[in-house]
Amino acid sequence: MAVGFVEYAKDCLEKKESICHFGTVSKPSEYKAENIHIFMDKNTLLKSNKGMIEWVFGSVLLEVSSSTFVKYKEFTIKLEKGSYLLFGKEDALRVDVLDGHFQLEKFEVTEGFQATFKVSGNEIKIEPMQVIDFKEHIIRYVKTKQLNRSQAVTYIEELKVKFKNYLTWGSELNQSLIKRAIAEESRKENKRKLSLEKARLKVQKQKQSYFDKTFGR
Repeated sequence: MAVGFVEYAKDCLEKKESICHFGTVSKPSEYKAENIHIFMDKNTLLKSNKGMIEWVFGSVLLEVSSSTFVKYKEFTIKLEKGSYLLFGKEDALRVDVLDGHFQLEKFEVTEGFQATFKVSGNEIKIEPMQVIDFKEHIIRYVKTKQLNRSQAVTYIEELKVKFKNYLTWGSELNQSLIKRAIAEESRKENKRKLSLEKARLKVQKQKQSYFDKTFGR
């Protein structure tokens, strides 16, 4: 049975066939059902549609015990076992992947990275990924999960150890992106040169044809 501790729409959360919005206004709260535990900071809004959770806005921590699906607007998100901090506004979802694997349509985000998704028409776009912002994340995480001082200190120490790996992974990602960018520029330059050579040969052929017609037998 689901247990809800929310400021409104408590009843409909028990009815999987119903559609309802739920969340928080003036104080943090939480909601637990099956394989997902949701922690909500103040001023959050989520939607439950036949048992599937949809993020609308606000700072929300999802602790997932096994592979599950949630939604952002019309797009489906697949979450593997792990922890995910979702935040932002309705038109821009941001996520810190603390553990696990996050997949929204064709885009994937792994542990230690933060991604921002924006909807444009019927398409979802992702901004360049970056390593989780340590200070910003700590403040948001502690508030959302309502950690006491001792718990917060423990979490910070644990994250410090992981963060060294995150920076390394981020550096590797940047190097990979730079190499890909260089390769793409090289491909474009080669394509440009090939196009110019084709144009030159075409002009040369036209000149030769004109010459043959004018002075030929």
